[in-house]
Amino acid sequence: SWGGGPVAVVEYAYSMNGEWIKVDNSEFTILGQFDRTAAGGQTEKNIPGYKVYDFKLPDALLNRDNICIRLRPVRLPAGVSSFMPLRLANISIKYNK
Repeated sequence: SWGGGPVAVVEYAYSMNGEWIKVDNSEFTILGQFDRTAAGGQTEKNIPGYKVYDFKLPDALLNRDNICIRLRPVRLPAGVSSFMPLRLANISIKYNK
């Protein structure tokens, strides 16, 4: 049964054609938006509103002219057989060095 979004990781590269490198400790499960008309409604894996995920990017990315960031689904969580399409609304990078 559907039970949430896929497990994903954050990766970076110095160009779109470059080698993609996984950010340490970046694996996370994408939480789904629940359907208000569906039986069961809100659960621990389906919650209303925007979801915020924070990841510490490596210092190797500081002062680079070009970096590329991607969120890559790697698998479905245990007990999940499929997931609904997902929409990414916003991504930002905070630089405070």
